[in-house]
Amino acid sequence: MTNIEHIVPFESLCKSSGKDYTILHEMFDWQKKFGDHCFEKNGITDNEGNTLTFNKIFSEYQDGKFGPNNLPNIWLQKFHECMQQELNETEDLLPWKHWSKATIGEEDHPELTPQERVNMLKIELVDIWHFLMSAMMCVGMGPEDLHKFYIAKNKVNFERQAQEYNTAHKTEEDNLKLAKEE
Repeated sequence: MTNIEHIVPFESLCKSSGKDYTILHEMFDWQKKFGDHCFEKNGITDNEGNTLTFNKIFSEYQDGKFGPNNLPNIWLQKFHECMQQELNETEDLLPWKHWSKATIGEEDHPELTPQERVNMLKIELVDIWHFLMSAMMCVGMGPEDLHKFYIAKNKVNFERQAQEYNTAHKTEEDNLKLAKEE
């Protein structure tokens, strides 16, 4: 059985296999290490009472366990909730009154300079990315799959725009085709 290091390879594994170790690989590595650290530090356990790891979540994914009480589903839901909260925090930083002269983060952080407030927004976006990478790892998605699906989905989006895609014509046929191609 493959463990998650096959999907999210550590730098040494990439070098030994001749693969390029990219910035994206580094981010996934850090996220896996941090997630496993948090599971251990906070006493988070799997269904058998062992310290949870991304390898355990990935193992259940590989075994096709996607029910409501299986780790991939449980943790996808948790990471989804975390992303929603981070999106809310991002939204809180954005001025929404079209007539207002307020700038990003000014209402929540008047003590910060405009650039520091933009940096706060960037930090919230990174928080979303943290949880998104964790969610991706729950379904075996690492840098290579992310790239593959990103490029394929962008091609679909360009085709949709070329065809004047709108809600009147909306179908999911193109996305379903992508899902079946793997």
